[in-house]
Amino acid sequence: MNTTTKNATFAVPDVGMLPLEAQLTGFWAADRWDMAHCPLLPEGVAIGHIFIEFNHPSASLNVEVKYACWRKFNCGGWSPEGARSGIGRVRAILRFLKERYPDTQSLMEKELNEWLATFQIYLEQKGPLQRSTFTYLDKFQELRRYQADDSRFSTFREIYQEVQDGRDNRSTYEKDIWDVRRMGIPISPADESHSLCFTNLHQPWLRQAAKRFLRYRLSTCALSTCLWTLNALNNFSAFLAQCSRPIQPGDIDRSLIIEYLSYLSSIQVGARARQNAITQLRLFLETCAREGWAEFPDKRLILDDDIPRHSKAQPRPIPENVLEQLNQHLNALPAPYKTMTLVIQECGMRISELCSLPLDCLIQDQDGDWFLRYYQWKMKKEHSIPITQELATIVREQQQTVRWKWNDKCAILFPNDKGRRMAKFHFARALNQLAVDKDIRDSTGRIFRFRAHAFRHTVGTSMLRGGVKQYHVQKYLGHESPEMTMVYAEITDQDLKKSYRSYKEMAVDVTGKAVIADQTAVDSPDLQWFKKNIMAQALPHGFCALPAIAEPCPVPNACLTCANFRTNSNFLGILKAELAATEKLISTARANDWTRQAEMNERVAANLHKIISSLEVTCNDPQKKC
Repeated sequence: MNTTTKNATFAVPDVGMLPLEAQLTGFWAADRWDMAHCPLLPEGVAIGHIFIEFNHPSASLNVEVKYACWRKFNCGGWSPEGARSGIGRVRAILRFLKERYPDTQSLMEKELNEWLATFQIYLEQKGPLQRSTFTYLDKFQELRRYQADDSRFSTFREIYQEVQDGRDNRSTYEKDIWDVRRMGIPISPADESHSLCFTNLHQPWLRQAAKRFLRYRLSTCALSTCLWTLNALNNFSAFLAQCSRPIQPGDIDRSLIIEYLSYLSSIQVGARARQNAITQLRLFLETCAREGWAEFPDKRLILDDDIPRHSKAQPRPIPENVLEQLNQHLNALPAPYKTMTLVIQECGMRISELCSLPLDCLIQDQDGDWFLRYYQWKMKKEHSIPITQELATIVREQQQTVRWKWNDKCAILFPNDKGRRMAKFHFARALNQLAVDKDIRDSTGRIFRFRAHAFRHTVGTSMLRGGVKQYHVQKYLGHESPEMTMVYAEITDQDLKKSYRSYKEMAVDVTGKAVIADQTAVDSPDLQWFKKNIMAQALPHGFCALPAIAEPCPVPNACLTCANFRTNSNFLGILKAELAATEKLISTARANDWTRQAEMNERVAANLHKIISSLEVTCNDPQKKC
């Protein structure tokens, strides 16, 4: 499977040189649309009859509105399945144009702001504006409300901008706003932004050079990186605009750069943003000088000492007590957020990668073990990691659910209600609503605020604390360089003794006796190393001490009576909960004269008492920190 192609956002060919009416064919060329017969409806999906008539007296204006609607549907901005409300807004716009401007031949006869002002007056005369009230949780987990403008205004704005772009016969690269999807450049399916806007570059020569530079950068970098670059050039353009004299490319010298560094400090840009602004500008100046895209001096104007240092990024893993609370309330999460949480909690992928997971993301090796395969858009590469049998089962159940609901017409593992890719912010929103509803608090007593990327930090720091070599953590997370993984190593360096004792010295067996784990290394290919040394020995309440090369467990589902079982104080809460559940099972078995079940669970309970007692003694001993 070519994951890159399958996951790529649909790229629309640049047909801007064709007249608008020439681009409308078949269903889209008609003056009356019935969305029940829309060619973009997924096969097997049926909707009711939703009609829209383009009946303005001007044929050219009808073409413009049809063209704009076709573009929005064809690029995925509007969904045919949810067309009813959108079509209603388009009908309102057509009524406004027909009643108030019957002689208008084109939307381009007026500026957008002028259209919106008269449209608002028209709507207010017809009745109250349809403003919607939305609620959200702020960064303090406080419920906030805001009122959005009438959605008919945003629809008018979208139609106008599509027509404006369609009437512009220049190539995409000549325009001041680039829709990257129209340039045939694949972008991450989870990217909510897909345009580059050059209108804030006030100097013509700077705008032209920036377009050439970013056209080149798009071939090698992610869209998000290009947006960072464009933001840096916007800052530089604003600085040049406030200079006392017009600045040309040849006027940019060391003294001007020093002035710019002072300017960045004066506008109170943070250290990290200032570092990005300076490094991106240096790359821009030197690349343009090398390629002849602008007459900049062919020498280094920005020195290494000009780039501000900022404090190293610290890992922000989710606290263990918060994870315990989250896992206790997983069943309260709406589907499929529960499954998404289990996946990201084990795999530590980026939220964009989680939302873009293809339906056929599971692969199995010759030993029957499972791997999760997905595309890392940030690194532009396919990535595979081993997963537990339990997680593989959960993923297979999700696959079956999607195939049953969408009849094999959906290629995404976690689609939204319309069978499309889920927006990234929905995941964190669901977790934060759960935190409020279930009173999930951190050690300070505050309602915890979840961030999707914190799961990645949690997996990275946990693996390093568990003694996994940094190189293998780098490979598992898909980092390009050791420096990226070192972000997670900082906390390990600061807490080395605690980590070592927690994962090595403090392990106990089923009798409560302290055991030192085998530290023998295993030489094998990377993925097999992960499978044998990280995933295969992970248990919900401890670890398995079987050697990496051992055969499958001879006593499945009997960990708490097995001599190979190991655990430590990190699992104390889970072990206590399991003891309570086991004692309840024993009571039930005795009440019903289930002798065999009672005896089996009594052995488990006895071992749990020994393990918990041993770990609690360790935790209470001031000489032995947990």
